[in-house]
Amino acid sequence: MADVKIDRVKSSNSGILGRALSEARGHRVVLDSSSRPQLDALTNSEAFLAGVSSCGVTLIEMHAKESGVPLTGITVTIEGARRRG
Repeated sequence: MADVKIDRVKSSNSGILGRALSEARGHRVVLDSSSRPQLDALTNSEAFLAGVSSCGVTLIEMHAKESGVPLTGITVTIEGARRRG
């Protein structure tokens, strides 16, 4: 399994309805249910979209460096839509 990368995240309830604590590699993130967003945390949906967009940013940034392509900045905006209910 040397060519397999395994990522692990542990999530648990926080004691506040609709809020979870997630931890990976010693970093803790508070995530709120998309149906109960608060101002001090990302929702689960926002965190998912952040993972997708930040993956794109870092992949392009690293590819540009490895290819010798000058890159002064990159910004990605992503939206997700879903039916409520």
